[in-house]
Amino acid sequence: MERFLDHVGQTGLKSVSYEQYHLTAEPVLKRMAEANRHTTITLSPESHDLRVAKLAGRGVYTNDEMERWIDRALTLGIQGIDIWYFIGMPEQDEKSVYETVDYCERLLSLFGKKRVNPMLCPMIPFLDPASTFFERPEEHGYRVFYRTVEEHRRGMERASPIHRINYETRWLKREDLVYVGFRAVQRLMEAKGAQGLIPPSWVRNYVSSIEDALEFTAAVHEADCIPNPCERALEIERLGGEIQKRNDSILYSGVANQAFPANREIGGRWIDELGWSQEALDSMDGEIVPGTTPEFAAR
Repeated sequence: MERFLDHVGQTGLKSVSYEQYHLTAEPVLKRMAEANRHTTITLSPESHDLRVAKLAGRGVYTNDEMERWIDRALTLGIQGIDIWYFIGMPEQDEKSVYETVDYCERLLSLFGKKRVNPMLCPMIPFLDPASTFFERPEEHGYRVFYRTVEEHRRGMERASPIHRINYETRWLKREDLVYVGFRAVQRLMEAKGAQGLIPPSWVRNYVSSIEDALEFTAAVHEADCIPNPCERALEIERLGGEIQKRNDSILYSGVANQAFPANREIGGRWIDELGWSQEALDSMDGEIVPGTTPEFAAR
């Protein structure tokens, strides 16, 4: 890691982001900040509830430990910290989801002005194939609807986003993952607006989009549940124009997300954002280098 940080310091990258599963030790935090003054760290505790977090494979630090670490990391020069919580974990019910939102509001009140950004994401549409929960669902409280590639393909052809989800848990049904998940994200965005972290117009647009999505999802799901396939196809066709309108609003050449909820252009090819020289790229000869995937670059 020290050798890696030496190289980071020599690259001249505009910014660097690390995803950490444990709370990084102070000497390493200091080196990270020295290597690049625009260094951010992503944590993924999964849940504020330590029991749920442990069942999800995390839970290696408490909330108190994380809060003290955040304060120290910022003092040492880390520019920002993103904290991801997920919906769809073992033993996580609706009450637990909203308690996570409450805890995110606490983080905003403690650190919001210091570039600490908690985010919340429903784990949809897929429980990852080949993951422990996918391979042994009953053991962990999951029910998997699609197991083969063909079943997933057919599932993705369904009009309703609820029917496209490949799993549910004993604590949250598929429709809960959509409705509870969207409501929780909506509440968190409103909390960020109240703290002055996001412009009011952005919050209004985001909240309005969620309201529309929830209302329209109900209409599409009702149509997609019609038993007779011919009648179902006719009803979905009737909704086709409204479906297309919403698709066009989110499927476009730019990007928008919770971290920066405004439509914007993608900043060129992902390889250009990593700081690689053309010679280095040519020498790879198509080889995938760890840490250079588009997903990593986007983070």
